[in-house]
Amino acid sequence: MRSDSVIVVFGCRHKKELLARTDIAINLATRKSINPIFIFTSCDSPPPKEVIGMFGANRIIWENVSRDTQENVRNTLEEIGRRWLDKLPIYFASSWYHIPRIKLFLKRENVNLSKFGFIKSYNDIQLMNVLVEPFALLVALFRINHWPIIRLIKRKIGYQV
Repeated sequence: MRSDSVIVVFGCRHKKELLARTDIAINLATRKSINPIFIFTSCDSPPPKEVIGMFGANRIIWENVSRDTQENVRNTLEEIGRRWLDKLPIYFASSWYHIPRIKLFLKRENVNLSKFGFIKSYNDIQLMNVLVEPFALLVALFRINHWPIIRLIKRKIGYQV
């Protein structure tokens, strides 16, 4: 018997990297015999059609309001909390370099990290994302995301702010 679980796939501006994150989420669901409820975060791209074909549109939620990781976490927790928090296992799928920032924002939302599983993708990583991540983590740590200079830099490198 397959058990229900929530798998949150963090969005990415790079299609190949998003597909790699999706692949590890699908592999987890298959390996653990999970009947997944997917939540895809990001305003950049809708959930890949392959997932809809495999699991059905009724098992997929697209959280398409968030523009950054902090909003992804907050809005996803709100979505999960309405329905499944404390009821189903929850996994977060993203690229290896992105998981520390996700954990930081989860801690700021006062959630117990031991409740969640983290699935790291190592495939189709975009070098630009890896180079930007240390700065993004520092911006998050020091809570300076709202500074005009930070917003300008993010716009220049292609983020929707």
